[in-house]
Amino acid sequence: SALVEGSLALGATDDQTLWHMVLPSAWPAFAQAFLVAVGRALGETIAVQMVIGGQSRLTSLLKPSATLTSQLLTDLALMPPKTPGHDALDFMAIWLVLLMAVLVGLQYRMRRGLGG
Repeated sequence: SALVEGSLALGATDDQTLWHMVLPSAWPAFAQAFLVAVGRALGETIAVQMVIGGQSRLTSLLKPSATLTSQLLTDLALMPPKTPGHDALDFMAIWLVLLMAVLVGLQYRMRRGLGG
């Protein structure tokens, strides 16, 4: 690219070009890719539910457990409305929506930083 060629033409070494030109200009794209990956991982509710077993209590970091999204998926049909359990699921859903809104906002800011 023009940045690499210009840096090398001005006498920078390959290492200096990598650390001072290539990586700083690529950082927003790396950060955006990370945010998209996290957003997709949160959205893979069914696959996570099937893989980890959907246990409702965390007893060990090495045993199957449930994620926020898989817990919502399995328990929403079991909890009648206007019960404390359903209210807890509503609260979990609100937190999930807020987390996704933050991730989308960060992704939007990264995209604007890339000029796209």
